[in-house]
Amino acid sequence: MQQIRALRAQAFWERITNHHDPGAFPEMGNTCAQVLSQSERRDETARLSAQCQSPTEAALAANMPTTIRRLSAADFERLFRHGQVADYTLYAYHAEQFKFIGYGNSPRGNRISDLVFGNSRVRA
Repeated sequence: MQQIRALRAQAFWERITNHHDPGAFPEMGNTCAQVLSQSERRDETARLSAQCQSPTEAALAANMPTTIRRLSAADFERLFRHGQVADYTLYAYHAEQFKFIGYGNSPRGNRISDLVFGNSRVRA
């Protein structure tokens, strides 16, 4: 599996580098602090990463095995929150096109697992 991922990533980066196409490569396990500190937005790392998953939670999400069982609400929430990697990666490298949304600014203002698992006071 790692070999397939490595080949796909290599092809992606070749396209970005040699053809000057815009793009970003969000990776499972990356944290907001990692991504922002390696970009031109490093001065915003402390402010924005406070809203994001901890390195421990990001690692748990990245290492979650593929399964056909129903996810617990906690596992679902962890994976959903790790989707923020796209939010801060796009903001870090293409801020002119993608503003930072952040988990706390979601349209519902609820945890997504509350909406999916029916624990919300707000109905969809």
